[in-house]
Amino acid sequence: MLSPADALLRLRAAGLPGIALLESLGPVLPYARFTFLSAAPTCVQHTLPELPAPDAFFPAWLGGLKYEAAREFGLAAHPASGPAQWWGFYPSGLVWDREAGTLSVVGEPHLDWAALLASDPAPLPSLTVGDFGADDVDYPAGVRAVQELIRAGEVYQVNLSRGVSAPAQGDPLAAYLRLREVNPSPFMAFLDMGNEVVVSCSPSGWWTGPCRKAAASAPARLPARGGAATRRRKTPPSKPSCAPAPKKWPSTPCWWTSCATTWAR
Repeated sequence: MLSPADALLRLRAAGLPGIALLESLGPVLPYARFTFLSAAPTCVQHTLPELPAPDAFFPAWLGGLKYEAAREFGLAAHPASGPAQWWGFYPSGLVWDREAGTLSVVGEPHLDWAALLASDPAPLPSLTVGDFGADDVDYPAGVRAVQELIRAGEVYQVNLSRGVSAPAQGDPLAAYLRLREVNPSPFMAFLDMGNEVVVSCSPSGWWTGPCRKAAASAPARLPARGGAATRRRKTPPSKPSCAPAPKKWPSTPCWWTSCATTWAR
């Protein structure tokens, strides 16, 4: 059985647009059981879509929102660089069930999946990263500021994040393939949106969409957990952004978003 990475390279060799992979790696857990892969969306839009019929993993809308999408909901945020949302409609896709050890084509096939999986993969992509620059914060001063806030009772815990940047040249897919090797995580994603590519690798979900099976019989619930790596966006946003990764609302378990890196082409 082909791995998700093997199948992804075959979709890349076919030159298909809009490749979307939501992958679970590491221990097989209830929230890290399924992996989803598709390409060539039949429709792309930049507003929140309606959920498809609640009877299968596909058809599905795959995509995500940037932090700047808050402006579209009446909240203060910087203007987005490019569309604040991207959603592709995928009539069918591949589903790996890690617990059952199966790979299935789900949905109304809009691609010749058998031919694609039997084709030759694309060559492994490459990515060259230069030297990382200095941290963008005075870390000791930040620690002292956090300590003062704790003493004042304003906070009880702070994750003091530090930003660094480095020049990079090559294919973002190489970064994803490397990440899945060195840091296999329950919530991973690769989404090629054309002008932008999202690469995500996270040990925890950020928020959970309404489960389809529950949605038909009970009000939808949207539990959320704050992201420890969330950082204030600079003005103007000129560097790779920490943006929500692609998400999907499948049957069970509910799916995720997480912190990701976005490459602009």
